[in-house]
Amino acid sequence: MCFINKSEVSAQEASLHILGLSMAEASVADIYINTSPPEERVRLQKAAAELRRIFEEDPGSTDIFAAGLLEHYVQRPDDLEQCCLAEFAAMFTFHSKPRSKRANAAAAQDVCVEEENEDDVEVNEEDETRPPPPIAECLVAVAQKDLQLKDKSGYVSRRAPDKEGRDNPKVIRYRNYSPATDPDNFMREQLMLFSHWRDENTLVSNTRGLYEANLDVVKANRAKYVKLDINMEEVLEEVMRREERDEDGDNELDNAVPEDFRVFEADNDHNADIGLDVAPDILNVNAPLSERFLLPHHIPENDYLALVACLNERQRRYHLNIVHILKTRPDEQVLHFVTGGAGVGKSALIKAITQSAIRIFVKMFQENPNHLTVAIMAPTGKAAFGVGGVTIASALKIFTENPTMTLGPDELNTLRTQLAHVRLIIIDEVSMVGREMCAQIDKRLKQIFNSLEPFGGS
Repeated sequence: MCFINKSEVSAQEASLHILGLSMAEASVADIYINTSPPEERVRLQKAAAELRRIFEEDPGSTDIFAAGLLEHYVQRPDDLEQCCLAEFAAMFTFHSKPRSKRANAAAAQDVCVEEENEDDVEVNEEDETRPPPPIAECLVAVAQKDLQLKDKSGYVSRRAPDKEGRDNPKVIRYRNYSPATDPDNFMREQLMLFSHWRDENTLVSNTRGLYEANLDVVKANRAKYVKLDINMEEVLEEVMRREERDEDGDNELDNAVPEDFRVFEADNDHNADIGLDVAPDILNVNAPLSERFLLPHHIPENDYLALVACLNERQRRYHLNIVHILKTRPDEQVLHFVTGGAGVGKSALIKAITQSAIRIFVKMFQENPNHLTVAIMAPTGKAAFGVGGVTIASALKIFTENPTMTLGPDELNTLRTQLAHVRLIIIDEVSMVGREMCAQIDKRLKQIFNSLEPFGGS
């Protein structure tokens, strides 16, 4: 074992460090391109010394972020005007200072060398006058020299070819939006990567028009770096079809629910009025803890609107259907069964429905915000915690040691008091609720609400 800078390392690692050899090598380099919307990107601040210098020169300056790949691309030289962002990231390397003359000459000879300090290099006059070897005509000037960025913040040079003389691009990685779930960001991302631009704001303000106008260019450049085949025309057509469906709420296709997010309703004769809005936020109530039930936490209006906005198309359609039912059929029992695979957003949908229901009950039916109007249950403690509810057993007093489901007068009266104002009951992870447990829930709710209707008519 050896020590370097007071750190214990192996003898092999110490040897490689002293000799200046790489401990690991990769056959292919990669680079990440942050294609998130500008407002969602995380950027690095400049060094403290640089920030002090900037503020001394201009106390009101907002130039606090370090330049990265996107900033370098915007400032690319005119020789690379037609270069798309994907090619710029894959084929070019940024240098804060110009490479040495020897490095530039080696790049022209298809030899990869490391950067050296220009003051330490002896230049042979014959090397300077030697003509460059033949390479692709459009890249002769680029391969021979470093190209200075327009803002003079650095230089870019083309990556040296491999030993066979072929291009040696980096593997590009990016956000990779889905054309099925987020077509707008997908189109913006494709334009950002595979078309040439100087001002990113133009991509955001006119995404659809630019995508249609540059579709052929995007497809050609995409084919160079992306092997996953996506029919770009079909993406555009699907977006247009969705807009047409949104404009016609009565379209039969719009009311069809895909197989992976089925909704079963006991009585589906009433069509939802998606034009009815949800009651505005009129409360600011913290969620107190009742004896056995948790009052759903009433989130602020901005958070509520953001929650509803995050729902996908199918969730939004079902959410509006529930809102319509709660407003127009308050005294009618409606039984729904919602199912979907893991990760489709059932918990988010439950939260959105809960928040909408609370607002409707308070505004339209003058319910006291401190009363329990939405009861959320789940078969396990972990599932109940995830949706802000309680377990079925503790909520309804269904225990294995009480198989007869009998309750004393005091216990039954307590449950009736707690659930007296409940208008909506939600059971999460219902797939874990067996036939026997379902029958016990039905029996207990009939006792509580003193009704012979299924689940007490709730």
